[in-house]
Amino acid sequence: MPCASRCGDDRNGAAVIAGTSSRNVPIPHDVERDGLRNVIERTFCRIKDFRGIATGYDKTDRNFLAAICLVSAITYRA
Repeated sequence: MPCASRCGDDRNGAAVIAGTSSRNVPIPHDVERDGLRNVIERTFCRIKDFRGIATGYDKTDRNFLAAICLVSAITYRA
């Protein structure tokens, strides 16, 4: 049972991730939001490929943010 129904939350969330193609009754979902979610998920996976980011070796927030910015720039260089 989803947490929203257990907690009495009535925000009426919508499905974002598409169901399987073999499902008898398809679940309606937002294709555009699913694409954006996928881009964000792939971005985090690329960032985590750098060991220092994945393990959090930086001791200060400033250095950690700088490392994230550096990795993002390296990953998305044009």
